[in-house]
Amino acid sequence: MKQHTNKLHTFLKYSCNFHRQGAKPNIFIFSTPRSGSTWLMELMLTQKGFKACNEPFNLRMKEVAATLEIQDWDTLYSDKALPRMESYITAFTEGRLKVAFKNRYPWQRYYRLFTDRMVFKVLHAGHEKIDWFIRKFDAQVVYMTRHPLPVALSRKELPRLSTFINSEYSRFFSPEQLMYAKRIATEGSHIEKAVLDWCLHNATPVKRHMDKVLFVTYEQLVLDPEPVVNALARHLDLEDASRIIDKISAPSGSVNQSTQETTAALASKTGKEKVWLIEKWRTNFSADEEQKLMDLLSVFELDIYRAGSFVPADRYWLK
Repeated sequence: MKQHTNKLHTFLKYSCNFHRQGAKPNIFIFSTPRSGSTWLMELMLTQKGFKACNEPFNLRMKEVAATLEIQDWDTLYSDKALPRMESYITAFTEGRLKVAFKNRYPWQRYYRLFTDRMVFKVLHAGHEKIDWFIRKFDAQVVYMTRHPLPVALSRKELPRLSTFINSEYSRFFSPEQLMYAKRIATEGSHIEKAVLDWCLHNATPVKRHMDKVLFVTYEQLVLDPEPVVNALARHLDLEDASRIIDKISAPSGSVNQSTQETTAALASKTGKEKVWLIEKWRTNFSADEEQKLMDLLSVFELDIYRAGSFVPADRYWLK
């Protein structure tokens, strides 16, 4: 019975969407895991005609690896993967690739039978190639970050850490940075490795591509959403920003075990509740521990966040 039900669900996801690309460019959200990207993607889905493609390069999903025809992270991060990545994304945008694992069920919120614009949430590849995505797909790109310490606390696995250090991707770092990274990867605690993973993931796109994208932070989206929503509406040519404002207080679909306090803070109209939501992680570290972990960012020339503050530097705050 369960197998029959699964087959029915797969059939429904496969057959219940018809995508035909419209005139407006597709949106690519680049981010790191546990940084609020699912929430941001859901905000985009409030707009009519949108279809989501969630984590198209997550090789830990066997269906992704099989469809993409790439089985390992080192290959995915190599230049030889580009032709396969191009045909894979193009097949989505042209409505030719109707794989069930990327469609929504008809009973899910924001399911649409007919769609004409896509939002891709990209966590697992391509951050160093954002200019390639813009050029190949005429993409509108949003880059989203969150403070590395709460991200690190929520990361149980770091599947691409070795790839960042040992694959073609490593060419973006100096010998001194790679030596430092290898030492942390070999001798560091899990939390140190997780912060290192954040740094390696973000350093290259932040230094190479920030002039080509709309850069937003999770902290501002929580604390001061109106400038973020206005910037999104302008940059992405969204039709109804009010739908995003209405949705903004709802928790992300990725928060499967959201506490009552977190849900209440998201819905709160008071600044105090929202501040608690983004700084609650600080109770896990002493000031010295926080400083030591945040020193990793300076090794990789990242100035988005600094020790002693739970919000990004002022120049990364949208006005």
